[in-house]
Amino acid sequence: MPDLLQLALAGGAGASASVLTLGLLGRQRRRSAREWLDLRSAPATRSGPTSVFERAAEHLAALRRRVGAGRRRERLLGQLVPLLELVSLELSGGAPPMLALEGVLARSRSELAAELRLQFIGSRVAGSAAFDARVAALGERLGLPALQSLAMILGLSRDYGSGVGQGVRALAADLRRARRRRLIEISRGALNRVLIPAAVGILLPFLAILLFPAVSVLLRSFAS
Repeated sequence: MPDLLQLALAGGAGASASVLTLGLLGRQRRRSAREWLDLRSAPATRSGPTSVFERAAEHLAALRRRVGAGRRRERLLGQLVPLLELVSLELSGGAPPMLALEGVLARSRSELAAELRLQFIGSRVAGSAAFDARVAALGERLGLPALQSLAMILGLSRDYGSGVGQGVRALAADLRRARRRRLIEISRGALNRVLIPAAVGILLPFLAILLFPAVSVLLRSFAS
């Protein structure tokens, strides 16, 4: 910088203009350095997906989460039916409702039984909600109305002393019928997915083989 200043002063009449130019250049360099340091120290922020691929990846991840939640709901609903049937058998033997449910949950190793065991243990803590209220909240969280129906049956038994066995058997029968209807719908859909490609792959070549002689004769007559 001193060498540049001496050269500027050696210019004679343009000395003041040269000094002013050098000062402006120095301030510009210092400003650029400060901006660079601010950019390096600022945290990296993203306002959202910036490309089509990122948006597609987010939609795909959301779809996979919904599919996984639906499969888990179907699996838990399938595990509820045998639990209810076992509880019905315990009740038919004369066991109290909560004791029958506790015995079935203690012997079962399914995922739904583990969730219900946690609710059963939590209901025994002083000051916590009753077991039927916790089961109703669990059914709402998992999206299983059948658990809420079970909680209503248990709550009526606790408050009014109504029987549990008949309600549990009716609930298990309804779930069994609904599951059977669901399996029939799935099997019909699978049959349609198999028959349509088979019809396209077999009938069209068969029709082409049958019509080939007639089409060839027709083409030769048109050519002549």
